[in-house]
Amino acid sequence: MYPFERIFFPASGSKMLSVLFGKQMALNKLLCVAESHVNNPEFVFAVVDTETTGLDPKNDKLTEVCVSRFVYGHGTIFKISGGYSGLQDPGFPLSETIKKITGLTDADLAGKSIDKKALEQAFEGVSFVVAHNANFDKSFLEGFLAGSDIKIPDRWACSSSDIPWSDWGISSRKLDYLCMIHGFYYDAHRAQIDVDALGLLLSFCDPEGKTLIEYLRDAAKDSRHTINAFVRFEDKDILKSNGFYWNAEFKSWDRTVTGSNLKDLLEWLNQNLPTCRARITEILPRA
Repeated sequence: MYPFERIFFPASGSKMLSVLFGKQMALNKLLCVAESHVNNPEFVFAVVDTETTGLDPKNDKLTEVCVSRFVYGHGTIFKISGGYSGLQDPGFPLSETIKKITGLTDADLAGKSIDKKALEQAFEGVSFVVAHNANFDKSFLEGFLAGSDIKIPDRWACSSSDIPWSDWGISSRKLDYLCMIHGFYYDAHRAQIDVDALGLLLSFCDPEGKTLIEYLRDAAKDSRHTINAFVRFEDKDILKSNGFYWNAEFKSWDRTVTGSNLKDLLEWLNQNLPTCRARITEILPRA
């Protein structure tokens, strides 16, 4: 069980924090500094969030992207300069549902265009990219950049699936929930604030003192596959017992594994749930 009464904040571990529900903490706790001011950083990474007109990268459009750059060193995360944030006119009106989810309006997007070159520059020199639903954000960015000579990094990690939240008794992987149980909340569903909130979340440590960003650094080294399993309601507990979690967006039970473990998991599915329909997506390839 995750010891909520003993959470380090920030990742330096210099002070314990009791989680107080409803207690707002300023995101400026995540110090913004010049990269040159961080002595001997271990790595630089980018955090990405996108807003879109829907869930299907093939048919829906990108409307907003934010890339923030962070450096990790000596157990602490610092935000550094050089990121990018931009809006994109999708060419058609937003649905009322999307307006409510994203907070964007047609007027906000009218005539706006993402600077693809500036977007590419925001990724320069990063070791890997982090997103809270990495397959989703990466797919939309790749679709948006298709046909151009602009490239984004291949090495990504997912803060939703690559951190073992369920091992610590955490029941939801939603970003706003994870931030709340770590003692802060924010106005969700705009790309810039979501990115800053995730950067702050990754500065916390697990029960053994390992900084959460270290899980993502390790995960980004391996090529992996996401399995979306579609089963009857009465079979859900079988999947939960083997580490699958509910993906409300796609109405599936998901698990992400490294390439070496994919065969074993597929055999397990075949033996235990022979009627299961599974969709397998290769994601986050080795750079």
